[in-house]
Formats: sequence, C-alpha cells, structure tokens
Amino acid sequence: MALKRLPLRFWKVRKPFGGSKGIPVFNFGKFKDRPIEEALKKEPGYYNWIMNGEFSLYTKKVLTKIRLKMK
Repeated sequence: MALKRLPLRFWKVRKPFGGSKGIPVFNFGKFKDRPIEEALKKEPGYYNWIMNGEFSLYTKKVLTKIRLKMK
C-alpha cells in the first residue's frame, strides 16, 4: 500500500466574503476547508497528532501560534 503524501503546507488562508483578512483553514484530512480554530476546539487531540507527526517545523510553529492565540 502506497503512503499518501501530505501537502507541503497543512493550511491555507480562506478570505471571508467581503473581508480583507483571511481565516486559516486546514487543506487536508477530515477538517479540510474548515477553520483551524474550529477544528482544534472540536477535537483538541488533533493538535497533538500534528505535533507528533511528520509535519514541517514551520507548520508546527504556525499551528502552535494559532492555538496559543485561542487561549
């Protein structure tokens, strides 16, 4: 079975209708196209899964920054 390659970035920015600031959203997995904050509130363990996974340090840094901003 071939392993599925994860995207280079796990997130993207979705611009709200009529707004100038974007909302970071996941671009893969069960939370695809859902806001990161919403996903972390709904399933806090998702943060630990990414931190323990083979994601880039930049990805982990961005996710940590978003998570700390939520508190």
